[in-house]
Amino acid sequence: MDSINLYQYGIYKEGTGNGINDFLYRSTQILKKDISIHFINFDLSSETSYESHFIEENIQIHVFQKIRNFGFSFPKAFIDWLGTIPPNSVFHIHSVFRIQNFTLAYHLTQKRIPYIFTPHDSYSPESLKKKWFLKKILLYSTEKYILRHAHAIQAITSIGNKHIKSYSNQQTKLVHNFIFDQEESTLKMYANPEKQVCFIGRFDIYQKGIDLLLKAFSQFLGKTNQEISLKLIGPSKQNELIQVNKIIKKKNLRIDNDVFILGFLENSSKYQNLSASYVYMQLSRYEGFSYSVVEALSCGKPVIISHYIPIHNYIEKYEAGFVVHNVEEASQALEKIFQLSPDAYYQMCANARRCYLENFHPDIILPLLLEMYQSVFYSLQEK
Repeated sequence: MDSINLYQYGIYKEGTGNGINDFLYRSTQILKKDISIHFINFDLSSETSYESHFIEENIQIHVFQKIRNFGFSFPKAFIDWLGTIPPNSVFHIHSVFRIQNFTLAYHLTQKRIPYIFTPHDSYSPESLKKKWFLKKILLYSTEKYILRHAHAIQAITSIGNKHIKSYSNQQTKLVHNFIFDQEESTLKMYANPEKQVCFIGRFDIYQKGIDLLLKAFSQFLGKTNQEISLKLIGPSKQNELIQVNKIIKKKNLRIDNDVFILGFLENSSKYQNLSASYVYMQLSRYEGFSYSVVEALSCGKPVIISHYIPIHNYIEKYEAGFVVHNVEEASQALEKIFQLSPDAYYQMCANARRCYLENFHPDIILPLLLEMYQSVFYSLQEK
């Protein structure tokens, strides 16, 4: 393909724990053979005029002094630099309700530099409930501007695509997020999984539905004679950890017996625990995508997820687990999983693995990403 310079606004680093930065790192790994990729970020510690340009792992990094005035004022050095970038350039803006995204979109529009916008499916009614007043103001001001001037809008799920269309008439391109496949040795390591349930995610109790998860697990334990544990994996703030411990005790669950809090784990340890689990469970109240569910699918694990997770339609289509609407259904789904015959259970595992391979594997997503960037690039050449 013709050379394209792709500018990503974000941090190029593996394993940051930030979903968008992790997405940027993964996508860079599969795109960099075909596209020249640049990363732009701002040094929060730099008060004076400052810019730095360097190469890391064949990726060009551009760093400028910090953004001021709550995101409305970009450094002059950055604005001047925008005038020097080559004409075969496309920017990619990620995430929602960030003033700096609006300001960046404004400067790009003024300089007639095309950009793609990915809201990461954060316009769902459930997501908008949190800080709804502020989000409504931003939605009909800064977000509308970003959506209106984007040369392409990427939706990462079909459900998220519908939510985007509630606020924009622009054509969208549906390109799922993805994760890299696991080593065959990891997949085979636990052919006979342990009797444990796994959850992976930030300890945001409300969004991730950790309180619902613990309630459902407690109800399930009260109905079974099997010794089954729950492992909670993910980063947490001190106050979140305190609240999770309180909920565990309130539900008459025993820490380090019924429930194990493992905290943040590096990928190798995380996947070992996930692969050793019998089922993955996540009862989020809202999600943009949910990498953790896809990670479970990649390991061939059946999943129990809430209907608010926007890839739930794939779980139903592939019979890769259960989609639930409340705590009682979640508890019943756990019963069903652990009562399956070995043949039925391993068939569900195979379904989960096939769901991942056919929808969320990098070999599936790479051509779609390339086509999205190409379409913007070629549409500009035709003008």
